[in-house]
Amino acid sequence: MKKLAMFVVSGALALAMTPAHAANVSVAAAGLTFIPPVFQAHGGATVTFTNMDVTLFPHTLTSDAPICGTGVVCNTGTVSPGGHASFVLKAGLASGQYQFHCNFHPNMKALLVV
Repeated sequence: MKKLAMFVVSGALALAMTPAHAANVSVAAAGLTFIPPVFQAHGGATVTFTNMDVTLFPHTLTSDAPICGTGVVCNTGTVSPGGHASFVLKAGLASGQYQFHCNFHPNMKALLVV
């Protein structure tokens, strides 16, 4: 029985650690953490960001590189607690890894994998 329980728990952890991948993807903030911290999407995908801090902090989801258009960084703008905002990734975005951060909390980091 212990082996079965460990298998179920390790399977759940593997699913929880698998990056989100979709044509349209959701990212959230809870406390000072992006959930998921690693997400996957293709160029042209819509990224929807939700601030799950109902009474705490405003947040942004902002790319370090210009990946929402030529010379345009992705930025949700300020998202108040309980709010949400979206942006669209540049069509034809090159494969790679792209860093995101919160403008209010520079230690909050997320990674987009294309």
